[in-house]
Amino acid sequence: MKHDTGALLESILGALIERPAAQEAREEPEVIEEVLELKEVTEDLSDQCLGRPTNDDLLCKLNMILALLTNRHFGLCEIKKEVKEIEENMGNGNDCIVGGGITTGPFFIRSGQNNAINVKVQNLEDSPIDVEVKLLSLECCPAVVIDNASLEDLESCCTEDAVLTAGAGNWEVTVCPTPATAAVRAFVSVHGGNAVTSAIEYVFRAAEMLPDVCSFCDYALP
Repeated sequence: MKHDTGALLESILGALIERPAAQEAREEPEVIEEVLELKEVTEDLSDQCLGRPTNDDLLCKLNMILALLTNRHFGLCEIKKEVKEIEENMGNGNDCIVGGGITTGPFFIRSGQNNAINVKVQNLEDSPIDVEVKLLSLECCPAVVIDNASLEDLESCCTEDAVLTAGAGNWEVTVCPTPATAAVRAFVSVHGGNAVTSAIEYVFRAAEMLPDVCSFCDYALP
């Protein structure tokens, strides 16, 4: 266990020591001064550890690691600060919600003639909206609307299902709200049979849906 612990500490220490070196490229005087001070501390501690193949060797290495972790530029405080900034930039998820049509993007159905595609649509607006769900065939260009389903007066935060049918081929499902700027979420499951209770081939979760950049919401049944 002693050998394994020493190897682990060597690995941790090596990774931590490399981090200050990467920061030197900033050429910030305060940071560079901190790195030099840290280097002196670790070198002094390293010298003390030489020639001691005992538990004192591990203690010296731990002291070196603690010196790095408590460093105000490269230690835990700085790491926590960076994580906090990332969380604040991400917000609580609501800032990522964009109004308008959303789509699965292209997907492929391997076989079958009447495979069920179940689309669960949720209204994120404060008032009722209408939603049209379209199934587009990508076998030709431009794409063609093959099937559609309408959800009327979908209440705020409520979810309703729309079921479409597709055979083997390349497809895309687009969810189009009215008003066009209304925000919606959708979960799409592609089944290997002709019912929504059939085995699921794959799904598109709400977070995986994309904006309708190809304007498929403007397409109509031929």
